[in-house]
Amino acid sequence: MSMTVHCPPPPRRGWIVLTRAAARAVAAAALAAFAGEASAAGGGVCSDTPGPDDWILCPTQSNDVASIDIDASNVAISTNSAYRHAVLGWNRGAGDIDITLHTGSLTTTGASSVGVHALNGFALDGRSVTGDIHIDLTDTKIKTSGAQGSHGIIAWQESASEGGRIDIDVTGGSITTQRTGAIVSGFYGSQGIYGIQASASNDPDAAIDWTLDIDLENVVIKTTDTGVLGSHRSTSGDLVIGVKGGSIATTGTDSGSINTGHAILGVKEPNAIGNVEIRVSDGAALSTRGARAHGVAGAQWGAGDVSIRLDDARVETTGAEAYGVWGIQRGAAGSVSVHLDDTRVMTTGHWAPAVRGQTSAAANDKRVFVRVAGAGARLSAAGAE
Repeated sequence: MSMTVHCPPPPRRGWIVLTRAAARAVAAAALAAFAGEASAAGGGVCSDTPGPDDWILCPTQSNDVASIDIDASNVAISTNSAYRHAVLGWNRGAGDIDITLHTGSLTTTGASSVGVHALNGFALDGRSVTGDIHIDLTDTKIKTSGAQGSHGIIAWQESASEGGRIDIDVTGGSITTQRTGAIVSGFYGSQGIYGIQASASNDPDAAIDWTLDIDLENVVIKTTDTGVLGSHRSTSGDLVIGVKGGSIATTGTDSGSINTGHAILGVKEPNAIGNVEIRVSDGAALSTRGARAHGVAGAQWGAGDVSIRLDDARVETTGAEAYGVWGIQRGAAGSVSVHLDDTRVMTTGHWAPAVRGQTSAAANDKRVFVRVAGAGARLSAAGAE
């Protein structure tokens, strides 16, 4: 008998801050669902070759020491119920999660149903949940439609101790997400790709790699919310986002209290130490439509640098306060650098600058560098004041 696992979208507070208590509440509901609900025939299976009515569901138990390895080719998975993810790997013990998909299609039409979901955690009673998450997709089409949390891809590290790094690599293919209702306060929207690094350690001297690395090459993303969202709240490790070629088009609006609508957003949370690095190149085209829906935004609210580099890229935003490129350092220490080479950034809307670099004045070593070069470089801000 197969078991279904309910993993609701993460709660939020402020600028993408996950509280430990809220995360545990979500995990408790997920564990209760895992323990008590059996799927119908032709349901969740832990197999690289799911049947016509199956989806891939691979969880481990709390004390398991085992890795999850999903390697599937030419799959066609379709689900139409709430919390019914097309592919789910959930580690609750010690071991890595590796999800590799070659070609194929994933379609979900239920509320909070994700195309590819990798979850490392949660440690409700303080146990150490260890292991890395690696998602590798090639020429795969993902389409989700539903209320809150219907992400294309989500990788989430939430461990009371240790945890591990996150790597998301997507080459070719497409991701389309459509949120079918308004965003409710306390929940995220439906992002194209969503990485959450929330690992912790009880040992202050522990040398654990808490990197969050998202790399895309020639991927087409269309979403009503944010195209690529990286949220890093661990006390060490860098947040790295790379986009080569392809396109990201969003139609959402950032209400200010809920983040959505950006093409690329990378955030290191308060008390987090490490750098934010965003690279866009090889003709990548980014476009947003909506107020405060930025093209590229990198933010560090702890200690570390923000580096944004665009090389042969195109960014276009339409909406009030929708910045083309924004780097911000508001934590204890660090600098902001923005480099644009052979890149065009065009914004339309009230107070919508093409480029903005920003730091607080709390520390003396904070600096902002902006460089624009190349024969193809162009900055245009229609309506910015």
